[in-house]
Amino acid sequence: LTDLRVLRTEVESRLTATRPIKLRPSLRKRTLLYGGIGALLVLLFVALYYFFSSKPASGEKKSIAVLPFVNMSADREDEYFSDGMTEELINALTKVEGLRVPARTSAFMFKGKQEDIRKIGEQLNVATVLEGSVRKAADKLRITAQLINVSDGYHLWSGTYDREMKDVFAIQDEISRNIVDALKIKLGGEQTVRLTKKYTKNTEAYQLYIKGRYYWSKRTDEGLKKAVEFFKQSLDQDPTFGLAYVGLADAYINMGGEYRVLAPSEARPLAKAAALKALELDPNLGEVHASLGLWHFHQFDWATAEKEFKRALELSPNHPPAHQWYALLLSSYRRFDEALVHIRRAEDLDPLADYIHGTHGLILISARRYEEAMEIYNKAIASFPDGPGLYRGRGHIRIETKRFSEGIADLERAVSLEGRNPRSLGRLGYAYGRAGRKEDALKVARELEELSKQRYVSSFERALIPLGLGNKDEALFWLEMAFQQRDASISLQYTSPLLDGVRDDPRFRALLKKFGLEK
Repeated sequence: LTDLRVLRTEVESRLTATRPIKLRPSLRKRTLLYGGIGALLVLLFVALYYFFSSKPASGEKKSIAVLPFVNMSADREDEYFSDGMTEELINALTKVEGLRVPARTSAFMFKGKQEDIRKIGEQLNVATVLEGSVRKAADKLRITAQLINVSDGYHLWSGTYDREMKDVFAIQDEISRNIVDALKIKLGGEQTVRLTKKYTKNTEAYQLYIKGRYYWSKRTDEGLKKAVEFFKQSLDQDPTFGLAYVGLADAYINMGGEYRVLAPSEARPLAKAAALKALELDPNLGEVHASLGLWHFHQFDWATAEKEFKRALELSPNHPPAHQWYALLLSSYRRFDEALVHIRRAEDLDPLADYIHGTHGLILISARRYEEAMEIYNKAIASFPDGPGLYRGRGHIRIETKRFSEGIADLERAVSLEGRNPRSLGRLGYAYGRAGRKEDALKVARELEELSKQRYVSSFERALIPLGLGNKDEALFWLEMAFQQRDASISLQYTSPLLDGVRDDPRFRALLKKFGLEK
């Protein structure tokens, strides 16, 4: 506004300076008219320039990405602590109304990389970036942090904190408040409480929890197992630590769901017990309701799942998994337009999470919008060339559109990336069957049989091969097993073209009615 007022004064003074020149009345009117229009155009141009140059790409007034704090400690094992500090700051700032904060998955894509701040801002769609470092020596801490404006690289704020480990929570509060002040966000009383709330006073329990989240985020069989160990150790230190119970629930849900480390019958009771304990400790923790929503979704109790997801979004509207999981539920209800609203919101909150883009593609496949889904997968694979789930999705589209050689190539790539994981092998066997390569399909079926002697293999994956071969009887045998086991793939793939081969079969319809998925 100040710049515009100065400019207006300059324009008016220049127009005034032309008045002594004697012109014909008509010419004088035109001169003043054109001069006035010119002044307005200049003012409009300047206003638009300031508007677009200062406006974040996301269209929101305030946005910040918290990049992974660098571990400067002599012990590289202390990296879990710097990662935990980053995650806690993300969680705290996410609770600030009017502030957009990309989720952990996206922020950690830049860990260990020397990227230009402007490029980071563009990829994460933010106007400001927080970066920092942590040095830990025995019980001493030194934490530095800098808040940087993406458009020009200038520092908006910086701070250095020399404290003891016992002060770690106070440091997080102080950094969070300083950032909020630097971004000129006014907090009401309730928001202040939400920003500063802590779930344990036990620093040992907190550090063990951070280690658990560190391994959980790796999304591997071994990582999930280690995460469970650390969450349990954290709870040994503080049995009232609600977030540790949430972490335990999330780990077990993953192990008995998409990652298939344990059978659902083994993992889900453990997941539910942990989630209910967290709920007992804090019923207003949005992440717990999201976890319970996913648990009920996989149990085929979709009405309760929807209530839990809605509650999760009321309490934590910026929690990407809540939007992602709710989108999957809506897709199973065939409410595709609503599902797309939530999955796009999840992408906005966590733009560099490949599995969220994969879910977006899955919803479009279920809606039979193959061209749009292909665009999603092609773009995601360009950014994440090692994402097996993305190749599974793109391969599925190509098989359904009878581009068999390309689809099989994608699925073979997924199998290679995952080390012959059953969830990719089942899709490959289905593709071989659809392409008429019966022997190759049966070879995959035998491989799954051998794997089942060593680890849990989903009955849904075993049903895919006879589905691809057109053997309805065998496919329905395995599908009934999957229903009885409450296999997560039934919920996730309920509307998928994978099941079109038996969708109208009276035996399949009877299964749906038996398990309450259709009336």
